[in-house]
Amino acid sequence: MTFTYLGTELRRSFRNPRYVFFTIGVPVVLFLVIGNAFKGDVFGVSAQTWYMVNMAVFGAIGAVLGVGARIADERDSGWNRQLRLTPLPPLGYVAGKVMTGMLVALPALVLVCLAGRLTGAVQLGATQWAEVIGLGWVAILPMAVVGVGLGYFSSGDNAQAVNGGVIMLMSMFGGIWFPIDATSPDWLRVTAHSLPTYWITQITRAPLTHVWPAAGGWAVLAVWVALGARLAARGYRRDALRAA
Repeated sequence: MTFTYLGTELRRSFRNPRYVFFTIGVPVVLFLVIGNAFKGDVFGVSAQTWYMVNMAVFGAIGAVLGVGARIADERDSGWNRQLRLTPLPPLGYVAGKVMTGMLVALPALVLVCLAGRLTGAVQLGATQWAEVIGLGWVAILPMAVVGVGLGYFSSGDNAQAVNGGVIMLMSMFGGIWFPIDATSPDWLRVTAHSLPTYWITQITRAPLTHVWPAAGGWAVLAVWVALGARLAARGYRRDALRAA
């Protein structure tokens, strides 16, 4: 991976109006419009804080999966074949996409948290703000890898639909739209505990709740990283064989 390639990818992302609207605008608006409707406490934090964290994670997931959709577009246009003729190694291409996803996710995390701070709905110390944003950013890595993997098994025509379905399902069953706790049905708790979205929000809130995921939660995230990496590797090899 070269810094020139990474810089090019970042410029392409930030110039894309869909990125700005869907991964930054929508989560901020949802928090501003719906956040004040939540009352009481959820998992040891105020309901507004719980919802802010979840909307920040929601936007970050949209950002990293959007990078995977760009891979699908590049495959359809033949850009991937052109890149294979350059000195950029395959691992550099994939790593560049993952890092791009991580970097474009950061503004979504920061701006949703900024909305919580400026509206006064969420009051945290400076260290807590830094911990929430930093941990949320690190925890999003599994989704960045999964996004790259999906990009190799989608086409430019259906990539947005695939990503939208993944985001909605993982958000719904991973505890982003509503709390999943001991009172939830057993099947829902089992499903949530198998999804990265559940553990990403748990990690992001941990500096506030002081409750860290058990080893099983970290193992789930590791499994999703491995799954995404395997999808990406298989997809890259398949494309290379077709181009040969």
